[in-house]
Amino acid sequence: MNELEEARNCWSKAKQTKSPVLSESTVHSLVTSRAKREQKVIIEYIVASGVWQLIVYAFMTHFVIRFWGDWSILGWCLGGILLYIPFTFVFLKKFKGMCSGTLNKPVIHDQAILHYVKNQFRLLSEFFQFKKGFDFVGVPVSCFIILIIIFKLYMPHPIETYIVGASITYLLILVIFILAILHENKKRFHKPLHHLEAMIKEMEQDMSV
Repeated sequence: MNELEEARNCWSKAKQTKSPVLSESTVHSLVTSRAKREQKVIIEYIVASGVWQLIVYAFMTHFVIRFWGDWSILGWCLGGILLYIPFTFVFLKKFKGMCSGTLNKPVIHDQAILHYVKNQFRLLSEFFQFKKGFDFVGVPVSCFIILIIIFKLYMPHPIETYIVGASITYLLILVIFILAILHENKKRFHKPLHHLEAMIKEMEQDMSV
């Protein structure tokens, strides 16, 4: 039996007792196990995304310094930095809210539990919507910056000289990024959101009985 099914069973048993509050052990069975699993997914994403953003900033800053005065590449690198700044700001704001929400009272009303789960769902859903919008713009731009830098570093002539090869290389980089993002979204967002939504529906149905 997975954790979600176990949590649902605990909720149903608690409702059958018709108790206005849930005991600490029931709360932990219902929410903590589920929350810990979702929190683990969130923390894994925070670490991976945080490292990636640091790499991007370091990468762009390095080439800004290296190619200072060469606006054929300098402008793209500065643009990449400016593009990631709002993403980093929202990233820190949203996940600070998600990681700060806890259930630590000894006795918690069922409405408080439902509110907690809904809040986790809302925060994750809001950030996912923002991330999809950012990826729609950020991924093609990031891939193009990578392409420009590769040709600047390793090819003797301007990128315009290799228009066919550059186009093929760009498409390959873009496909790799898209596949990685689709896998990430499924693991870090689609599944946790589905699990949280299922918990909310189950709780609301039981509370309406």
